[in-house]
Amino acid sequence: GRELTFWGGISVQRFLPFATPREVGAKTREVLEILGQDGGYIAGPTHWITMDVPPQNTLAMLEVFAGQAFG
Repeated sequence: GRELTFWGGISVQRFLPFATPREVGAKTREVLEILGQDGGYIAGPTHWITMDVPPQNTLAMLEVFAGQAFG
């Protein structure tokens, strides 16, 4: 966090298109906890979100991000 920043960490190829919204929420919280220790994490998917990702999964990820930012 102090000397290195991570960006992304939530797979748009193997995870977001195939997981359930509940799984997406759990994985997003896990990634935030691991990569966000001591700062140094820019929350987001690994790349842009493609058309094969269900909108519910995108919303599940964004809800966790918003809860961390405003909660």
